[in-house]
Amino acid sequence: MNNNNNYSNPLETAKDIEKIVVSGSMRKYFGFKEPLFEGDLCCADIVGCNLSCIYCNSGTLIENPDRVGEFYSPEDAAEKIVRFNSEGVRISGGEPTIGKEHLLELLNLIPKNLTVILETNGTLIDRNYAHELSPFENLHVMVSLKGTTPEEFQKITLCDKSGFFLQINALKNLIDAGISANPAIINIVNASGIDKLSERLEEIDKKLAIGLEYERLIKTKNVIENLAKHGVFAD
Repeated sequence: MNNNNNYSNPLETAKDIEKIVVSGSMRKYFGFKEPLFEGDLCCADIVGCNLSCIYCNSGTLIENPDRVGEFYSPEDAAEKIVRFNSEGVRISGGEPTIGKEHLLELLNLIPKNLTVILETNGTLIDRNYAHELSPFENLHVMVSLKGTTPEEFQKITLCDKSGFFLQINALKNLIDAGISANPAIINIVNASGIDKLSERLEEIDKKLAIGLEYERLIKTKNVIENLAKHGVFAD
């Protein structure tokens, strides 16, 4: 669904995507990847996202969620994850917070001795969602910020700039709920905005500013072409 400026609303888009990738407590996954090396985490790749980031290399996982992936119950997904016998799991790919019932059931089924890294854009994590995530002590949430300002968020995601504040509020909600969390940001943002972003993060919790990670751009041909199409040029 688009607003008057032809930029999609992340919350409304999430509702539309949920109808495609969620069925009851079942959720669409593209697949489960074993750890690449000893001590690494396995990966659960989710289908479907509520943002349209111009640097995304997930392809049909995002663009055509109705055409790819298979539905898994929380029990089946947990079984896949545990079978790898790794130190934990990284839930990533699309947006894993779409389909809250599935995610909460999955987290409850993953053994407490396994680390769970939830990679999210954070736009759906309001205070209630954060509260429901708070019992899982083995959970760490990485919120992938999509810009240093509302305007940059809009340019990168092709979504309404209000989504920037949803991301910042998600970090506050997570910290207030006592959940281990950190922000990350893609390395195509304007460097001049990092200081202002760090100030925003420090106002919430100094650890967030210190823990800001930089995500590396995966420079596929399609990604570079799409960035250039929107006036963004990677180093």
